[in-house]
Amino acid sequence: MKTAVAVLVLLVASGRDLAATPQQGAPQRNAPCRDCWLLVPQHPVGLLVVLHGDDAGASSAFLDWRDAARHAGLALLAPQCPSDRGCTGS
Repeated sequence: MKTAVAVLVLLVASGRDLAATPQQGAPQRNAPCRDCWLLVPQHPVGLLVVLHGDDAGASSAFLDWRDAARHAGLALLAPQCPSDRGCTGS
């Protein structure tokens, strides 16, 4: 959980323009963090961050929310909590 919060803080603090991401519309793995999933539409209106529980990982959370994020025009970030940080479901 600490890693997910840190990633979000770094993403916001960096002022990174998600709309400038090279692969718009295509899911990207390992962006902006290891084993994270990112989807950026052509013109995102916001950012949806989904966190997985101990029974699943980032890819599962990403797949669960992908269609809803696309429908709403949101960029979607599903960070992976690393097992070496105490995440049992990763």
